[in-house]
Amino acid sequence: MSETSEHPYIPKLKRQFVEGRCSRREFLRTATLLGVSAGAAYAFAGKVTGETLVRPAKAALPKGGKIRLGMRVLELTNPHAYSWFESNITSQVCQYLSKTGQDNITRPYLCESWEASEDLRSWTLRLRKDVKWHNGRAFVADDVVWNLQHVLAPENASSMIGLMKGYMLNDVKKDGEDSVELWDANAIEKLDDHTVRLNTKQPQLAVPEHLFHYPMLILDPEEGGVFKAGSNGTGAFSLVDYQVGIKATIKARDDYWGEGPHLDSMDYIDLGDEASAGLAALASKQIDGLYEATFGILDALKRMDHVVIHEVPTAQTGVARAKMTEKPFDDPRVRKALRLATDSRKILTLAHRDLGLAGEHHHVCEIHPEY
Repeated sequence: MSETSEHPYIPKLKRQFVEGRCSRREFLRTATLLGVSAGAAYAFAGKVTGETLVRPAKAALPKGGKIRLGMRVLELTNPHAYSWFESNITSQVCQYLSKTGQDNITRPYLCESWEASEDLRSWTLRLRKDVKWHNGRAFVADDVVWNLQHVLAPENASSMIGLMKGYMLNDVKKDGEDSVELWDANAIEKLDDHTVRLNTKQPQLAVPEHLFHYPMLILDPEEGGVFKAGSNGTGAFSLVDYQVGIKATIKARDDYWGEGPHLDSMDYIDLGDEASAGLAALASKQIDGLYEATFGILDALKRMDHVVIHEVPTAQTGVARAKMTEKPFDDPRVRKALRLATDSRKILTLAHRDLGLAGEHHHVCEIHPEY
C-alpha cells in the first residue's frame, strides 16, 4: 500500500506504539497486515526504539546439486484437503497468495499487495502481473476466485472452512444435513484480471495470514483441484515422479518467475515410520537429511561425523488428552487438576531433553502470529 493510500488506522497504531501502548511485535504484525510494507514497518519501529535493523548479508547460494530427504510420501491428490506435511512437496510446485516469514510478518507472494477497508470487511488483493503457470498461461484473477471458491466448498473438506467460516461462510442445511455456503453471492469478487476482492460478513484482520494456511495452495483450475506428477503450477519446481509410500522427485524449472531455484532436483524418500530406518539411511549416506528425527535416535545422530543437527521451533505439540465422556474425566475438576499437576517444563526436560518449547496448556505456539 502506498503512503497516499495508507489505512486510516495506521496513524493511530503508530501513536500507540510511540506511547508504549502496543508492543513492537503487535505494531509490526498489524501494520503489515493493513498493507504497510515490511521494510517501512521495520524502519518506523527502528526510529521509535532506536534499534537499527541489520539485515544479514544474503549469501550467494550455490546453484545446482541434488538433495535426498527422508520423509513420508503420502497421498497428494487433493491439496485443498491436506491435513499435515503433504504440502512440503506440493508447495514446491504450487504457491500461496501470501507468505508468513520466520519473523511472523506476512508478506505478499503471488499477491503484489493488498488493501483493507477501514472497517476490515473488504480486502482487495492485487496480483502480480509477471507470474505464469508452467504451461505458459498467465496467472489471473479467475484462478484465484476459483481456488477460493473450491477450498471453501464443503464437499472438498478443507480446514480452510473452519479457519474462514466466521467471516466468509454461513451455516445452512442441505438435504437435511449441516453444511456451509458463502455468506453472500459477492463474497469473492473479481474486479479485473489482476484484482480480487473479499467481502466479509465480519471484520477480520488476519485475512493475509489465513491465505498462507497450508491447504490454501493455488492450483490450476483446469486440473479441477487434483494434484499429481506433471501437474501445472507457478512454483520453482515440477513434480516429475510420485509413488505413494516410496518416493517423490521434484525437478527445477528454468522459467520460474521468482528468485531461484538453487537445486537441480530433490528426492523425498519414504522410509516408513520406524526411526531406525532413517538412522540407517543417514549412516550409510543413502539420504542427505531427515524431515524429522525422534529423540530415541538423537545420541546416535550426534555420533555421526557427517551429520549436522538443526533445531527449529515449530507448533507441533505433544498433548495429554482426557476423554470427557468417561469417568473420571467427565468431571471438570479432575481435568483442571490434571492440568495443574502437569509441569510442562519438567516434562520437556525429562522427555525431550530441553529441546523445543514448553507447552502452555493452549494451542497457540510462541512462533504463531496470534501468540
